Amino acid sequence: MSIEKMKVQTRLGLLSVLAFVGLLVLASSILVGIRNSAMASHRLRISHLVESAASMVDYFRQQEAAGKLPRDQAQTQAKAALKAMRFGEEDYFFVYDYQGVMVAHGANPKLEGKSQLGKPDSAGKLFRDEIVRRAQSEGKGYEEYVYPRANSKDPEPKLTYFRSIPEWNWIICSAVYVDDVANEVRAGFWTFGSMAFAILLVVMLLGWRISRS
Repeated sequence: MSIEKMKVQTRLGLLSVLAFVGLLVLASSILVGIRNSAMASHRLRISHLVESAASMVDYFRQQEAAGKLPRDQAQTQAKAALKAMRFGEEDYFFVYDYQGVMVAHGANPKLEGKSQLGKPDSAGKLFRDEIVRRAQSEGKGYEEYVYPRANSKDPEPKLTYFRSIPEWNWIICSAVYVDDVANEVRAGFWTFGSMAFAILLVVMLLGWRISRS
């Protein structure tokens, strides 16, 4: 049946369905855009911080290469500097070696000297193993996983950026929680959802008025 032969009520019903589908597609696109933008902001921020920390470590590595410091002293000073660095409210730097042993940790020094491999997150992902593996093959990158905050047992989404220092077999890392991304998407959903519902309601109301005239 062609559109011309449809009853007015049928045409208006079809229009309402098309409007609903269009708004649904638009909403999906907007929400994906909100998430991508928020994640990109986190990625850019944390990568800049880790790259800055890597430059600081490279200074001590160059001191060793120039014969001004023995390796153990250069590494000790680099670790102390890394552990003292902070950003945000609860964020810090940590370092693995190529065997997955914690070299330095800005928040929990008790982890130092212990292997961190084979320890999955609550979703079963061996994210530390992935960081160590990828750092050696890719040099740098991001890893997403879930991990509870301090004094909490509830896992939250977290993002790590890692950077390899191959001369020392070090992997410099930092991580930030990205649960705020889901909150932004949720807020966008309710905001746009309210607007879309109002638009759809107007379309349906106009259609009803037209069909009654």
